[in-house]
Amino acid sequence: MAVEDFTTYDEVDPNNHIGLVGTNHIDFDCYENETAHRYKDYGIDYFGSNWQHKINIEFKNHSVLFPQAYVWFLGNEVGSILQMYRANKTFLMIGAQQGWTNIMRLQEAHAGGFRSGVPDFHPVINTPYYLTITKVGIAVSCAIYLNIGRAGAPEATLNLALLADHKFKIVAPAITNNTGIFCNWDVDIENLDLGAGWIPPPTGRGCHGCVRGLLQMEDWLKASG
Repeated sequence: MAVEDFTTYDEVDPNNHIGLVGTNHIDFDCYENETAHRYKDYGIDYFGSNWQHKINIEFKNHSVLFPQAYVWFLGNEVGSILQMYRANKTFLMIGAQQGWTNIMRLQEAHAGGFRSGVPDFHPVINTPYYLTITKVGIAVSCAIYLNIGRAGAPEATLNLALLADHKFKIVAPAITNNTGIFCNWDVDIENLDLGAGWIPPPTGRGCHGCVRGLLQMEDWLKASG
């Protein structure tokens, strides 16, 4: 596993609101009235049935008009969140909305609708969070830790059962919604790890569980090329 080099990513950033610090850190000043994103296209079905990603985030200063910020995205096209939703695109995302309480959600967009995992999480401003996002088949989870080593029990785990075993090619660690409203939220995003070669652990007990685990490994290796 290796941390992504964001200097190798493509970018749409008309107003210079996606700043890089070194190769692994994004200072994302997420504005609601523009289309901006930093992304990489890994090729068809690269993110298949089983994968695990890690990313570190910290929500910081924001305006007073209830901005939204998206800090992780997988899809097959890239644009603003609202544009892709209106075009009935399928994608996964993690984002937060500032309000009377801050709400962060793991979400699936599919066939013109949004579905959210449970529960919601309420991030605290200026607090680093260390996310581990895992997909096995149609099950997606996001474990949220307060320590960089991800030791012990997570602070919360968001769970979502997908409508289908979606496969994607594009990852974006910073992406805007573009509702046309002038408001913004500053977010630090760093150390995206796409977990190359990750294999789901064996399931079941005894020899039966071992056989199932080996079959899972074989399928994953085939899917990974």
